[in-house]
Amino acid sequence: MTDASVIQGGDWGGKAARRAATADGPLFSPYWYKIANLKPRLRPGVTITRRVEQGEIWHILSAPETNRHFRLDAAGYALVGALDGRATLEEIWRTVLHRFGDDAPGQDEALRLLGQLHQANALNAGAMPSLSEAARRARRVARQRVLGQLKNPLFVRFHLFDPQWLIELTYPLVRPMFGRVGFLLWLLIVGWLGVMVIQNWDELAATTLDRALAADNLLIAALVFPVAKFIHELAHGWAVHHYGGEVRDCGIMFLVFLPAPYVDASAAGAFPGRFARVFTSAAGMMAELVLAAGAMAVWLTAETGLVTAIAFNVMLVAGISTLLFNGNPLLRFDAYFMLCDAIGVQNLGTRSGKWWSWLVHRYGFGIEEWENPMRTRTEGWWFTLYQPASYAYRVFLTLSIALFVASEYPVVGLTLATWAITTTFGFPFAKGVWQVITSPRVARHRRRAVLVTAAMIGLPVLVLFGIPIPHGTVAPAVVIQPEGTRLAAPAQAQVAEVLQPAGTSVAKGAPLITMEAPLLEAELAVTVAELATAQAELASEEGRSGGAAEAAAIRAEIGYLQRERQILTDDAEALEIFAEADGQLVARADVLLPGRLLSRGAEVGALIPLDVQVELRAAIPAWRIEEVMRAPARVEVRHPGRLFDPTTGEVTRISPEATRILPYVAFAATAGGPLTMDPSDPDGQRAAEPVHFAQIETTWPLETTAIGALIWVRFDHGRAPLAPRLWRAARQVFLTRLAI
Repeated sequence: MTDASVIQGGDWGGKAARRAATADGPLFSPYWYKIANLKPRLRPGVTITRRVEQGEIWHILSAPETNRHFRLDAAGYALVGALDGRATLEEIWRTVLHRFGDDAPGQDEALRLLGQLHQANALNAGAMPSLSEAARRARRVARQRVLGQLKNPLFVRFHLFDPQWLIELTYPLVRPMFGRVGFLLWLLIVGWLGVMVIQNWDELAATTLDRALAADNLLIAALVFPVAKFIHELAHGWAVHHYGGEVRDCGIMFLVFLPAPYVDASAAGAFPGRFARVFTSAAGMMAELVLAAGAMAVWLTAETGLVTAIAFNVMLVAGISTLLFNGNPLLRFDAYFMLCDAIGVQNLGTRSGKWWSWLVHRYGFGIEEWENPMRTRTEGWWFTLYQPASYAYRVFLTLSIALFVASEYPVVGLTLATWAITTTFGFPFAKGVWQVITSPRVARHRRRAVLVTAAMIGLPVLVLFGIPIPHGTVAPAVVIQPEGTRLAAPAQAQVAEVLQPAGTSVAKGAPLITMEAPLLEAELAVTVAELATAQAELASEEGRSGGAAEAAAIRAEIGYLQRERQILTDDAEALEIFAEADGQLVARADVLLPGRLLSRGAEVGALIPLDVQVELRAAIPAWRIEEVMRAPARVEVRHPGRLFDPTTGEVTRISPEATRILPYVAFAATAGGPLTMDPSDPDGQRAAEPVHFAQIETTWPLETTAIGALIWVRFDHGRAPLAPRLWRAARQVFLTRLAI
């Protein structure tokens, strides 16, 4: 049995044939007579290595001339291993059938396997004429693979040359890195890079948003990208060479229209050691991270100019591409192959798709003989999760890139978005419907297949267009402190004693907080002493003749000192704070701490009257303001700690103008709020998207809510089907991002 990931081939073998045979499937092939009497043999140089995955023994057949690899189970290995040029294919197949029974491959499956081996130049030349039909089938599969690549805007590749000589020439330069010391050094470098990214995150994010798509920066990025990816791919080649493999394919691939070199490291699929395979897949990302660390060092130390621009783009290419593409197993790049080897499930993406197709055909269309690619229960869990997650991530990534590009280049972004929607939704839908209508394998179950397909299409349409569901806008809001309720420190003083804990209800005249102000007491004592001295000097001058002018000056100084004494005395008497009305003490626990020093006028807390209404400020995204303006004035208010116990509020005013300045820090994502801030704003008060503010009054008791806390408000829009709402959201995205 063969399998494909970095191992090229298809899924063959005994268990699939057994299921087909039990349902009158193609155990025998009408084309078998063409090759039954052939006596093929494996070509010199073809190697077979043994591997254990998921508790099963597999054999990896490697054809060095074409760098093709095939994964064979026990039955497939028995079939291929008997190709010695003496026995006929009929004799070999009968022997395998007798030995493995239901686990033996069917004739049609064996025919396809031999055709792929022939195309890979793994069989002797004498088998070529009679295997032409199988070879044509294999070439047809290869053409379909190429067409599939062309449909994918993220991945198109073209072959150029054999890079083995270049890898052998440069390998001695990096040989010391393939060891424990080299790995520890790599960890230190990457760890330093991570720390630097965190420390300089705001500046990096602002530069990315401001400069990434600028015309001059794109030119630099276009020059940097191939160089960074060349080092990435060369690292794969070094790893393959280190573990005894060869790299025979090198070319150009296009990632979102950007050309980059690639090498075919599929020889790693034949490595018996799992670590060797995983490390080979990781080598490119590891090299790019080292390159990004070097660029970070240059960016931090060099003067602003061309050098820092190049360094920034190296970090952008080596970091962002590694994170979004190579480092994510949901795309079929490096991390995908690492995952396949780590969990022992080869060709996870393709087989996961086939497993979901099997579910539809087996249980939806009722085709019992449809091949199930799952071999173990563990594989079933991976198949269940991987295909939906991969599909969703590809859609999200492509559309996100399209929107990002569209912020500067609307036509390019719109084209990429259209391509993504067509290839991820339109083509699969058309292909599925066409298969149901025309596929011979569905012929006996065509009526049921059509009905099930119609139901699969009609049910989402019904949900999207026919079922009205609750519709509303949920916006963040901040609790505003009522006017005249603020409690402030009367002078620079420290908290001596908290007489009433925060959150308690107090009566008018009750003492709340006592404070100490040693500096205030010292100033008062000095002022009193100066006043006494001045009064004594005044008495002396008044008893002396000719001292009228000096006496007038002293009287003015005494007046000033008396006023200063009165102010200081009032401040000293105000160090004990009393409740001026019945209410509730609201204060932060980190402020009301004995010994906490507060400056003059610093907020100590608030005394909220028991009958006051709570006032809120809600931040409404600008693209939802039209619906909010038409919504009823009564809204639903929910506190994060009491989501299932809402109260109601009344909208009193909505600002007609939009703004990006946030007067309340609780809205910002940096403070735990939902609104993303503009990283280019040095004050950290400007949001990335404009908002409207709404004033809302509610009777919610403040004992459950702190002043300045973030709560949630829901504006009700009634009921509406989901499709018009999705269309509106998409239209808003196009209007704001694509400028159409």
